[in-house]
Amino acid sequence: MRRAQGIQAMALQTGAHLLVTLAGYLTTVILAAGLGPTLFGAYSLVYGTLLATEVIGRLGLPAALTRQMAAAGVQAPRIAGGGLLLGTITYLLLFAGFWLGAPALAAVLNVTDGAHLFRIAALDIPFYCLLFVGNAILNGRQRFAAAALVTAIYALAKAVGIVGLAWYGISIAGALVVNAAASAIGLAVAAFTARSEVGPPAGAAMRATVRLALALCVRGVASQVLAVIGLWALGVGAALVPPDAAGQYAAAQSIGRLPIILALGSGSVVVASVAAALARGAPDEARQVLVDTIRLMLMLLLPAAAVAVVDGATITTLLFGPAYAAAGPLLAVLFIGQGIGMTLLLVHSAALVGLGAMAALLRANLAALAVTVLLLPAILPLGAMGAALATAAGCLTGVLLAGGAVRRALGGWLAPGDLGRLVATSGAVALLAWSLPGHGIWLLAELAALGVATVLMLIAVGLIRVGELRRLARRQPEPAVSTR
Repeated sequence: MRRAQGIQAMALQTGAHLLVTLAGYLTTVILAAGLGPTLFGAYSLVYGTLLATEVIGRLGLPAALTRQMAAAGVQAPRIAGGGLLLGTITYLLLFAGFWLGAPALAAVLNVTDGAHLFRIAALDIPFYCLLFVGNAILNGRQRFAAAALVTAIYALAKAVGIVGLAWYGISIAGALVVNAAASAIGLAVAAFTARSEVGPPAGAAMRATVRLALALCVRGVASQVLAVIGLWALGVGAALVPPDAAGQYAAAQSIGRLPIILALGSGSVVVASVAAALARGAPDEARQVLVDTIRLMLMLLLPAAAVAVVDGATITTLLFGPAYAAAGPLLAVLFIGQGIGMTLLLVHSAALVGLGAMAALLRANLAALAVTVLLLPAILPLGAMGAALATAAGCLTGVLLAGGAVRRALGGWLAPGDLGRLVATSGAVALLAWSLPGHGIWLLAELAALGVATVLMLIAVGLIRVGELRRLARRQPEPAVSTR
């Protein structure tokens, strides 16, 4: 029963994060087409820096709240109250620091009119970060459906805003205002939804949350810098690379990092489920959560990677126009490295958080960043491809270390037979994609056909079991935990 509920929760949250990703793609496509590679590169530098600051500046507090509340029982509301107080103070200070540092960021990253743009971007910080605190409180109480609803409303607000911007007039500043407004709407919904879960702060609970958050903060710094350091390197080394290198890289990365929505959708569920299972003395249940998550992810990602390798240039041309055809080879590398690699690293990191294995968590993420930093100067002369290869190597290093730590703690992973069938199916998908070279709008028909063929092949080799899907569809999620 709990296994089915966990899969349903992951499906709900993954669907919500898929909406966020679709809103992000809508923004990317509109801005890439309307601004051109050079100005789109400037927007990507501003927004990428903002996002990195927000993820790092959250200081690990949302994930710490989820983990602490999942294992706390009746004390969870007091943990939530303390986390909300800490977050409000911290994120207002982060906003002030980003605002004051805007001119320096603009100078270092060579962004024209950057001080003005960075200050507009700063408006998003308190809204976006506190939105994550609200969702962390809901996830900590295992109200996964409510958290998914908050995320979906945030995504829809962003999509509506960017469509309105396209009608009114495309600009970098306008896109940044839309981003902040959507976060404010999402925060308002999160505050209303989670209001019954928040109690008066408790000093002891706040101290325990801070200790865990500090360790998670270091992980957050490493993983987020790993995600954006390739783009930063192209901005800092602008004199060494073609003028459109950052734009080409950003376009390919926006597709290549699509798999991360699976980690975003499952991460909170994995943290809460593993922590709660261990608190009940059920390590087998914790292991099964992780195995099910990894198995489902690889069934989706390995065939998709095969398509990205074969049809990369056609995909980037269809989405962004002929000016982005050169992003095709980058897409293949980034989908495997940052897409699959970062997704698996985040999921295994979530399992380590649930386990409380902070040392192993930090080793894996810091090693991934170190490998990337060491490789970048050597291969940056390759331009955008050099940045893509360096970050891919770092992500895959982190997966090996985090995966090994989780396996030692919980045991088990995918059965070798399942993994072999996944690889064989992905190879068949690659051959099929190569034999059906779609172009332009016909590529959509090819991708749809490949999707259907992949599902049929997975059923044929026994990786998707129709009976299990029917049983899962008939199960209902357990009632939300209430504090009243």
